Amino acid sequence: RSRSTTGKGPVDMQIPVIKAALEPMWQSLPKNQYGGLDNNQVRYALHRLFVQRHGWVVKGLDPAGDSFNSSSPTGVLKDQVPAYIQSLFEDRLHGKGMGLHELAVFAATIEHLIHNEAVGKLGDALNVQQILPTSPMSEKEADEVLDTYMMAYIVGEDLTNMTIYQAADTMKEMPELYPAWKETQEYMRRKRASITAGTQSHEINFATLAKVAEDASEHFGVFQNKDCQELKSKLVAMEDREMLASIFCNLSKCCEIGRAHV
Repeated sequence: RSRSTTGKGPVDMQIPVIKAALEPMWQSLPKNQYGGLDNNQVRYALHRLFVQRHGWVVKGLDPAGDSFNSSSPTGVLKDQVPAYIQSLFEDRLHGKGMGLHELAVFAATIEHLIHNEAVGKLGDALNVQQILPTSPMSEKEADEVLDTYMMAYIVGEDLTNMTIYQAADTMKEMPELYPAWKETQEYMRRKRASITAGTQSHEINFATLAKVAEDASEHFGVFQNKDCQELKSKLVAMEDREMLASIFCNLSKCCEIGRAHV
C-alpha cells in the first residue's frame, strides 16, 4: 500500500484513532506487574474494539464461552506478515505485556491485513466475472463484481476456482441463503455510487471497486446488525404464530450467516 502525502502509511494514520477508542477500555482492564496487558486482556480488548468499530468477529480473538482461551492473539497474524513482526508482538506479550500504544499498533496492523484481504478477494471476484483489472467497467459490470464479492464474503465461498456459471447459480440461491441479500445489494450499490461520484472522471475501475470493498469491510458488520435488529422488531409486532415462526427462521439465517467472521 502506498504512503500518504504526510509520509505515513495506512497503519500509522489509524493508530491515533484506534488508541483513543481503546483508552477507556485500557483504563478499566487489569494490568500485570509491569503495567501491561497479558494475553487474555489483549484478546478481550481487541475483540471488543473490532465489534464496536466494525461489527467484526475476528477468528482467533472471539470469546470461547464466558472467557478467552489461552492461545496467543498473535495467531491472527499467522502467514500474513513476516515472522519477525509476529515475533515482536509475541515477545512483548510474553515479556512485560502490551502497553496502550503497542495495543493500538497491533489493532491497526490487523485492520490493515483485513483490508488487504478484502482487496485480494475483490480481485478474485473480478477474475470470476472475466474482467481484467485494467479495464473500465459499466455500472452493471461493477455491480456484478460486487455481488460476487459479497456472495463469497457472506457464505464463505472460495472464488479462486469458481466459474462465472457457478457464481450465477449461487447468486440465484442468495435470497434463500441470506434473507437480507436484496438489502445488501442495495447497500453496495449506494457505496459504489457514492465513491464513483467522488472521483474526477466518474470512471469505474478496479481502484474504484477496491475503495468500495474496503469501505464495506469496515462497515458491513454494523449494517448487517442493524438489519437483524429491524427484523427482530417485526417479530415483536407479530401475532400470527405461523408467520412468526417463518420470520424467526429467516432471522436466524440472517444473523448466523451474515455475522462477520474475518
